Amino acid sequence: HTRLDLRQRQMVTRDRITSTWLTGATASKLKAKVEMSLSKVNTQFKNYGQYIFNNPATDFTTIKTDIFDGTLDAEGKASVTLKVPTATEAPGMLNATFTTRVFEPGGDASIYTQTIPFSPFTSYVGINLNQPKGKYIETDKDHVFDIVTCLLYTSDAADDLLCGNLGGCRIITN
Repeated sequence: HTRLDLRQRQMVTRDRITSTWLTGATASKLKAKVEMSLSKVNTQFKNYGQYIFNNPATDFTTIKTDIFDGTLDAEGKASVTLKVPTATEAPGMLNATFTTRVFEPGGDASIYTQTIPFSPFTSYVGINLNQPKGKYIETDKDHVFDIVTCLLYTSDAADDLLCGNLGGCRIITN
């Protein structure tokens, strides 16, 4: 059993790895490795399912990072300094997947994978094209698009979301 404790959404944070045998005994002095990958997901917010929050113009590929490669202490623990990549080219929300491997003395590994949502931004702008799915937007015609902005903030109790309608938007092209 392996656990990586991630409670904060800071760009650099200190956490720890804790590993025990299935029997509950301490998995002391074992080699451990933790990898993190950031991958894109569809950004959605409750009550705003008809809005598009992902930026389709970005070209984002999964970012993989080694965040720990070392040995657990006598108590089966190790401190980890996690530096999250900025991911400024992300199209929206990301999934952070942590793969922790703890190697037994014989070389076999116990593997634990944990995926958590990660927001590289503090706010998101969504657009509602006001079109049925699968329909296109006709040219040479006026269209009204609804726009909303969602601000993310973290409190001690839980992650919260504040969304507000910015009203309509009219795009005029020559």
